[in-house]
Amino acid sequence: MTQRLTAQINHLHRIIEIGDVQCVVNLRMKRNAFAHLCYLLTHVGGLGDSRYVRIEEKVAMFLSILAHHKKNRIIGHDYVRSGQTISAHFHEVLGSVLKLHTILLVRPSAIDDTCTDETWKWFKGCVGALDGSAADARVLRDALTWEDGLKVQRGCYYLCNNGYANVHGFLTPYRRVPYHRDAWGNRTCYPQNFKELFNWRHSKARNVIERAFGLLKKRWAIMRSPCFYPLKTQNRIIMACILLHNFIRSQMPDNLLEDMEDDTLNPPFETDDDFENIKGISEAMDSLATNESINCQGKKADKSRHCWTTPEEDVLIVALKDVISKGYKSENGFRNGYLPLLESAMKSAFSDTDIRGHPHITSKIHVWKKNYRSLSSMLAKIGIGWNHTENMLDATNEAWEAQLKVDNSVRVMRYKRWPYYED
Repeated sequence: MTQRLTAQINHLHRIIEIGDVQCVVNLRMKRNAFAHLCYLLTHVGGLGDSRYVRIEEKVAMFLSILAHHKKNRIIGHDYVRSGQTISAHFHEVLGSVLKLHTILLVRPSAIDDTCTDETWKWFKGCVGALDGSAADARVLRDALTWEDGLKVQRGCYYLCNNGYANVHGFLTPYRRVPYHRDAWGNRTCYPQNFKELFNWRHSKARNVIERAFGLLKKRWAIMRSPCFYPLKTQNRIIMACILLHNFIRSQMPDNLLEDMEDDTLNPPFETDDDFENIKGISEAMDSLATNESINCQGKKADKSRHCWTTPEEDVLIVALKDVISKGYKSENGFRNGYLPLLESAMKSAFSDTDIRGHPHITSKIHVWKKNYRSLSSMLAKIGIGWNHTENMLDATNEAWEAQLKVDNSVRVMRYKRWPYYED
């Protein structure tokens, strides 16, 4: 026991007491910042000493795992602790860090007329940018529908790439126009019209989200590779890394790890009741985003994509049934002339719609076919049925037993047809 205590004290001493360089290399922050973090975790996060482990050692083990993505066995060997002790204190510190969101979480503020930054002054009302690594409108739809999900103040917007829809609250660049900065030949050529100029400024401003995620991965190695924690814990780890990132930027403005300017933290997080937010994606898609605060000189929305709402899908299904009843469906697909009928049906139901046969309706039918093939493959498996009451897949024990009886009866029939079968 005496040898273990000596080894534990010596290891912690080498990390947080010898010098700032060693502390930054191992824990990503200087000694003063580490002491301030321990103070906040104690008085705000509710973290306390255990019988054999002090707060400083708990926080050091937690930061070591985030900074270097080491397993519990490796950290346990370094700190001369058991894997169970490392795991228990990791989750304890993780919960305490998340409690600091009232202090460390930054509330986005919209760009106003007083902004003089050459990167952002063109986007009045912009509150930030969205990462393009998950460029899927379904992700955005899901984030907006959650009660505690993404909220966008009315009149404000985020900068997005073309993987998202150009709707209220989300501004995308022009399509089929050079966008990425590499397209400008390292400043050997410049935009030639207002569309190229808008895309150039849009790309320059939205690049901040790419740099932010790059810096997070550079600082916290646990975000660079697949994580071996449960999914719920992974979500909590990501939020903890972001909060600690904000904390380090406030405590170490001269940090050499960062290549971007330092931003001071905003006051404590305010409630959302003081603002009027966009409630869901359907409201955002009532009309295409115009964002009058941006002088786009007649920027038009791209009409090659359309985000379908539930009422529009219902009308299209009824129209497809009517077209099939009129004989436009053959074995190899639909016959020529069915698209104008579907366009007419959509126009009758929604007078101001911009839905066209190609590419909107044809693309939607293609997606439905792909989903139908996926459902058919799942229904072909034993134990999965279809609930006609709730219109959903049914994998209950009753469905399993019913499917098993059908399969057994088929096997018996095949066996009886075998030429050498005898009673």
